[in-house]
Amino acid sequence: NRTILLLVSLGLGTFLVLTLFLVRTTLLREIEGADAMGRPNLIFFDIQDDQIGPLESVAAEAGSPIAESAPIVTMKIASIRGKSVDEMMHEKDARIAEWALRREYRSTYRGALSGTEKLVEGNFTGHVGSGTVPAPISVEEGLARDMRLHLGDEVGWDVQGLPVRTVVGSIRSVEWRRLEPNFFVVFPEGVIEAAPKTFLAAVHVRTPADSARVQPAVVDAFPNVTAIDLALVVE
Repeated sequence: NRTILLLVSLGLGTFLVLTLFLVRTTLLREIEGADAMGRPNLIFFDIQDDQIGPLESVAAEAGSPIAESAPIVTMKIASIRGKSVDEMMHEKDARIAEWALRREYRSTYRGALSGTEKLVEGNFTGHVGSGTVPAPISVEEGLARDMRLHLGDEVGWDVQGLPVRTVVGSIRSVEWRRLEPNFFVVFPEGVIEAAPKTFLAAVHVRTPADSARVQPAVVDAFPNVTAIDLALVVE
């Protein structure tokens, strides 16, 4: 008899089917949580500085007011703890990945933590006076780990040609699964508002008909703005 072989085969088959079922259930639960009722599921980006106000009016008139918006300022790291990026790139024992030093960061500024963030270390600073140097910033914990950043470390930024000195004032965790505007680096208000920037805006649409109504209204008024229907992505 092949009793042992049959039992092992049946056991492995049952284990595989059960594993697939559990993975499927877990993924669906995560997706349902990300698309929970009331959370933004339609994103508009590449909104220019002078368009965010009129766009909010257009979206509200179409029946889907803006739920969240965030300014986006592009920048690059110029130095860390007094060492320039070029110096760190040529260090033989450098422990920071090249992508983290060379990449273009899209950062934001705001006065408080968002609903997708939790403070891990330090104190979040939402506003500073004009001329505060270095300005305290909040860094996402994963990036802080990859960059070997700790509270009190100075980080110099090249904000589209303008040098900006900052210090790590807080480290926070971000729930990236939430379909909302999330950022690696958050500046306080009062530092980079004058820099060239674009805006991202998020709305919640209840039905596909609502989405089909608000998207053309916004894009017709602002042809440069791009829309992504996250409800379709989740589906």
